[in-house]
Amino acid sequence: MRSKNILDEISDGKLYDIGDMVKADTGGCTGCSDCCKDVGDLVVLTPFDVNEIVNFLGVSFDELLGDKIVLRETNKISLPYLKMQDKNKYCSFLNKEGRCTIHSKRPNICRLFPLGRVYKGDDFKYFLQIGNCPKDNLQEVKVESWLGIDNYDENKKFILEWHKFIKALTFRLK
Repeated sequence: MRSKNILDEISDGKLYDIGDMVKADTGGCTGCSDCCKDVGDLVVLTPFDVNEIVNFLGVSFDELLGDKIVLRETNKISLPYLKMQDKNKYCSFLNKEGRCTIHSKRPNICRLFPLGRVYKGDDFKYFLQIGNCPKDNLQEVKVESWLGIDNYDENKKFILEWHKFIKALTFRLK
C-alpha cells in the first residue's frame, strides 16, 4: 500500500488523536514563516475556511479571488486554494514582516502544521511531519491545544463530511 510507505517517509511513524501529546509546538514561530512559502498546491480551502476568512476580513469571496485566493481544477472539480505571491511564492495573507494577517481564522490545513491528517475509513488521525519545520527542539503539546479549534467535534464532523463529499464527487466525475 503506497500511502503507508509515503506516510512512513514523511512522518515520525505514529498516528495521534486529539488528546495525545506530540512534539509539534514551535514556540510561536517567532521570525519564521517558512511553512507559508511555496505551498499553494497544498492549501486547498474548505467552505468553512472560506467562510471564516471572508467574515473575518469583512469582504466577499469574489473580492479575494485573484489576489488572495485562486480557483484550481483538480479531478474535474474547481476548488479554492490560497494564492502564493511574488517570486518567493509567499502566502498572499502574509504581511511585510512575514506574519499571518488571518492567523486567528487561518485555514484548517495551516492550523495543523507541522501535523498532517490521514483519513482511515470514516475517521482521521494526525501525524507529525518530519523535516518540514526548520525550528529545532519542537516541544510536546496536546494535539487539541496545538490546533486551537473552537467546537472541535463540529469541525471534525464537517471535515469528514467534506472529505467524503469530495471523494464521492471525484469518483462520479471519473
